[in-house]
Amino acid sequence: MRITNYKLRITICSFVVFIFFANSFSQTNPNFNIFLDGNYSSAEKMLDLYERRMGNAEDIASDKGNMIALSTSLMIEDKWENGIGLFKEHISKIKSGEHIENDILQLQSSQQRLKEMRDLLEEIKKRNFNRRVVATVEQLFPSNAKIDVNIPMYIVAFGTEKVDAFVRRIVWENNVPRFVGEGEGELTIVINLSGAVEREDGLESRFIGVLSTVAHEVFHAAFGNYQDRSKRWKQFRKTHNAPLYQLLELVQNEGIAYYFSLEQRGRGYLPRDWNEKTREAFQKFNLSAEQLLQENISPSRAFEIIRKANTSGFWESYGSISGMVMARAIETNLGHAALQETIAKGVGNFFEKYSEAIQHDGNLPNVDKEVLEKILEK
Repeated sequence: MRITNYKLRITICSFVVFIFFANSFSQTNPNFNIFLDGNYSSAEKMLDLYERRMGNAEDIASDKGNMIALSTSLMIEDKWENGIGLFKEHISKIKSGEHIENDILQLQSSQQRLKEMRDLLEEIKKRNFNRRVVATVEQLFPSNAKIDVNIPMYIVAFGTEKVDAFVRRIVWENNVPRFVGEGEGELTIVINLSGAVEREDGLESRFIGVLSTVAHEVFHAAFGNYQDRSKRWKQFRKTHNAPLYQLLELVQNEGIAYYFSLEQRGRGYLPRDWNEKTREAFQKFNLSAEQLLQENISPSRAFEIIRKANTSGFWESYGSISGMVMARAIETNLGHAALQETIAKGVGNFFEKYSEAIQHDGNLPNVDKEVLEKILEK
């Protein structure tokens, strides 16, 4: 599998994120148009299965949302063989009440949260949050950004414990998803109810948590649409397609989204062990970037380096954490407009502005000199 076909956006929610969408929020850019097309059948089928009311293995396994969640979970868990067969076997065991020995899809633990998931699903259906989510995300983009995208959003009720939500680019071929690279396919959001109810207490907190997660993922989808329309981004991808630049683009995209989620806790909030954990992430980033600069690096090794940058647990996702530090430093030291400008001008501008932020705050972690020179070379 080519690395360019591997790009996906993962949200790993270890922080308890509270995002309050005020009713007064309104869009100011008439060209910022995003529609979330919610699909709930995947979750409903799984919830019926957990109640042992219904549960046709073929029907559940062929559901679009479930297929995406299954494929992504197996990829993250590095379990590639006979995925559909494994899923059907586990469905049958849930239906008959048998124990699942290696429950990597978290079906049994999800079944134990059945009522909480049903309540949350009904709350999502009742309360229209599309407008407030989009208005919030709009604030991250340049005021003249033109975005027009319909985003399929699947709500599911199972998946690896390592992720709560993700965005993937998909081309559907005979109702089977094929995952593709940047600039291709349809940006699609998947939200796992099981993860949402596990990490939050109380229906309102869980609902707000889903809003936060959706906003995070909508940013990725909006950014992807913006990149697809941007001549600057198209040219960058055409001339910078080496593995290093795929890592750098992930760092910017995930970094801004992670910082966005962090800010919802309130300006000035930092998790425990912030300095220690973020410096560890930068060390991993520098080491990984240096490896990707090597001319003789194998495609499989490059693939693994980029995979771990954003699918290894929250603090272990070194690319996302490093990017979050950079985004925060840019806005804190240079202003919100400077962070918005990086979206328009791209990866080089993002790292250039971070270097400028370091001049204002000498305590910020450094990017390896050789890597930075490669990034900023004209």
